[in-house]
Amino acid sequence: MQNTIPEDNHALLLPISLKIKAIVVIFLILMGSQSFAEIASESQRQLFDEALAKLDVEIEEIAQSPIEGFFEVLTNNQEKLFISADGEWVFFDTLIDLRGDSYSVATVFDDAWRLEKIQYVRNIHPPITYTTQAVQPKYSVVVFTDNSCGYCRMFHKEIDAFNERGIEVQYFLYPRGGTTVEAASQMASAYCSADPQMALSRLKNQQTIATAQCDDPVEEHYKLGRSIGVNATPGIVLPSGKLIFGFHEPDQLLSVLEEDLAAG
Repeated sequence: MQNTIPEDNHALLLPISLKIKAIVVIFLILMGSQSFAEIASESQRQLFDEALAKLDVEIEEIAQSPIEGFFEVLTNNQEKLFISADGEWVFFDTLIDLRGDSYSVATVFDDAWRLEKIQYVRNIHPPITYTTQAVQPKYSVVVFTDNSCGYCRMFHKEIDAFNERGIEVQYFLYPRGGTTVEAASQMASAYCSADPQMALSRLKNQQTIATAQCDDPVEEHYKLGRSIGVNATPGIVLPSGKLIFGFHEPDQLLSVLEEDLAAG
């Protein structure tokens, strides 16, 4: 199985001395126990609010993190960060779990929460879906995709094979470089075209499409991906809500889905 390495880094640019201190602290914490039984108290929440005000962010959701002594926070601008229990240390970006055969996002905003977020956005800003009438879909996967991503193009070349194996693919549009890059406007045009599936397929094949405008969902899809832990493409959300990354051959993805269902 091939997996992509995150190609974009949204880490906050802190002074070098603070970065070094943060890395040392995080390393020491990771070397210790992984349990943290305390719940964020009201006074702790107030402490966090005051600390994060220095970064001009507000707390939208908060939960215990897999790292002892740290809480995971979803901010008002849909960024994720980790803050120490004393409110003195913060680091941004995604915590990666390397304990399995590949890697996945480690988060305490659980899989059910991730599915709820997806469903909310799906109802307002539907994805571009690929399925086939010939085979009744048994599985449906959400895939955060970028037409400028090589592994995404490899994934799309197998779209018919996925459909033939009963796998419906719902593409959420996720330009890795943000919503102002060329890929974002290209995918917006695909979404707004008369035939979004055909237009997106042309982009995946590195062909041009006509410019089109409408109330496209690129910005909302991008914000959704950032909020649920997508930091590389393709980012695949399984029916259970688990988030995995990278190109998977059709039979490999089918096996992953069967295992995901069995673990249900």
